[in-house]
Amino acid sequence: MSQESKSLTQLAAEFKVHRNTMKRWLKPILKDLNLSSKRKLLLPWQVEMIYKLLDNPNNDSEKNSDNIELAKEDYNIL
Repeated sequence: MSQESKSLTQLAAEFKVHRNTMKRWLKPILKDLNLSSKRKLLLPWQVEMIYKLLDNPNNDSEKNSDNIELAKEDYNIL
C-alpha cells in the first residue's frame, strides 16, 4: 500500500495528464474516495484506490496504458 499522501495535481503529473482529465477519470469512484473540499491532499488509502482503478503509473508503462484504456472503456470515459 502507498504510504504517501499526494495532491490531485501530483497524481495527474504521474499519469502525464492534465488535472481536469484526472478528475474525469475519477468520476466513477468519487463517492468511494470521500473527497473533502477542505483537504488538498489525498490520503494514502485514496491514492491506493486510484492506483487500483488506473494502475500505478510507476509500473510497466505498456501495461499501465492498457489498463487506462480499459478503465476508460469500462466507465465510458472519453
